[in-house]
Amino acid sequence: MRCFARAAQAQRHSLLRCLATAADEPTRPRLLLRRGAERGPSAAVKALGGAGGLAALAGVGVLGHAHYADVAAALCALAANPDVRTGKKPRPSPLAALGGRGADDDDGSAGFEFHLLNDDAKLRKARSALDDLLETGYDALPADARETLTAAHARAAKAREAADAEAVAERATFVRDALGEDGGDAADVAAALRPRCFVYDFDTTEKQLGSRGAVARLEAVVDLLSAVATRHDELVLRVTSPGGSVSDFGLAASLVLRLRRTTGVGVTAAVDVVAASGGYMLAVCSDRVVAAPFAFVGSVGVITMIPNFHRVLDREKIDFLQFTAGRYKRTVTPVTEATDEAKAKLQSELEEIHGAFKDLVATNRADSDIEDVATGEAWIASLAPPGVVDDLMTSGELLREKMATQDVVLVKPARERPRSLLEALNAAVLGGLGLAAPASPHERVHAAAAP
Repeated sequence: MRCFARAAQAQRHSLLRCLATAADEPTRPRLLLRRGAERGPSAAVKALGGAGGLAALAGVGVLGHAHYADVAAALCALAANPDVRTGKKPRPSPLAALGGRGADDDDGSAGFEFHLLNDDAKLRKARSALDDLLETGYDALPADARETLTAAHARAAKAREAADAEAVAERATFVRDALGEDGGDAADVAAALRPRCFVYDFDTTEKQLGSRGAVARLEAVVDLLSAVATRHDELVLRVTSPGGSVSDFGLAASLVLRLRRTTGVGVTAAVDVVAASGGYMLAVCSDRVVAAPFAFVGSVGVITMIPNFHRVLDREKIDFLQFTAGRYKRTVTPVTEATDEAKAKLQSELEEIHGAFKDLVATNRADSDIEDVATGEAWIASLAPPGVVDDLMTSGELLREKMATQDVVLVKPARERPRSLLEALNAAVLGGLGLAAPASPHERVHAAAAP
C-alpha cells in the first residue's frame, strides 16, 4: 500500500500543476466543424478520466493510477472549456440534426445514417474471385478463334464508350435547354441530372420499438426528406407490419400523405413479408404498392378485445367504483358489467373507424372495389383482389430497377445508445461538482435543431 500512496501523492502534485497551467492559458476559439484527425478524447473518456483523477486527489491511489493516462488531459480540458465549467451544454453542429458527424458527435450516433446501395464493390470482388477460380484463358483456342474473341471484346468496349458519350451529350443538351436564355433554376436542373431514391424500413416487428417507436422514426425521416428531397427524388418505403393502434398508423399515413403533397416526392410502398391492417393503411398512402407474391396484405378492418371480470368480482364480493361525467365516457370496461347500450355504442365506434379506413383505401386505391377489399380479410399478394397491389415483386427487384437511373440511398435513424452504469456514475460525480455531464445523442440532436 505504501507504493500506491507514493504514486497517489506524485499524481496529485502533477495534476495540480496541470490545472494551474490550464487556468493561466487563454481560452482558444473552437471551430464549428473539425476534421476527424483533430478529434480528441471523447466526452465520456474525459469524464471517466476526471472521475478517476478526483478520486486520486482524495487519496484513492489505486483508482487514480488505473485512469492516470487520461486524467491530465481530461482535467485540463474541463478547466479550459468555459461551457463545461459553467455547466452549459456545448452547442453541437447543425449537421448533427441532419446526419453525419458534427463537432460534438463523438460517437456519430446522432441524426441519421446513410448507405449508398448502388455500390457493388462486394459483388465486383466476388465476381473477380469467381473469374479467377474458373479462368481457363484463351490459350487452348486456335489462333483465329482468339482473334475473333479479341475483336468482339474491342467492339463491345467501343460500343460502351459510344453509349457513354451519347449520354453525356444528352445531358449537356438537357442542361442548355433547361437553363435557356433566362438562366432557369440551376438547383432544379442539377437535381434532375442526378435523382435520388431514398429507402426507409418501417418495421413494427422490431423488438423494443413497436408501432409507436416506428412512427416516431418515420416522422423524423419525413422531416428530413421534406428538407432535402426534390420533386425529382423518390422514396421506397419498405413496410413490415401486421398492424396496431388506430391512432399510431393514422399518424403514419398522414406523414406519408404530407410528404407527397408538400414535396412532390413519389412514394412506393414495398411489402416483402406483411402489411396488414394498419400496415396496409400506411402502404395505400403511397403512389404505388408492390409486394412479394407470398407477402400478406389487406385486412382492412377494425378489432378490439376486452376481457370482463365483473362476475369474478361479484363472486368475491368486491365492489369496483367508477365515476364518470358524460354519457359515453366509459362504455365497455374489463371490470364493469357490459350493458346492451354500452356494447352497441362500442360497436358503432368500430364501424365509424372502419368507415374512415375504407374511405382512405378507396381514395388511394381507385382501381379496387372497396366492398370486396374492406371485409377484414388478409390475402397473400398473388391472390389478393384486383387493385390491392400494383405489381408483384420483392423490394430487392424494385431497387435493382431504380439503381439503373438513380442513386439509391438507405436512410436509417441512428439509435440512441443506452447510458451505461459508468456513464451514469460519472454524470452523478460531475453534477455534484457543478460540471456538465456529456449530453446524450438524443439531447444533442434536439439541441442542434433548437433555435
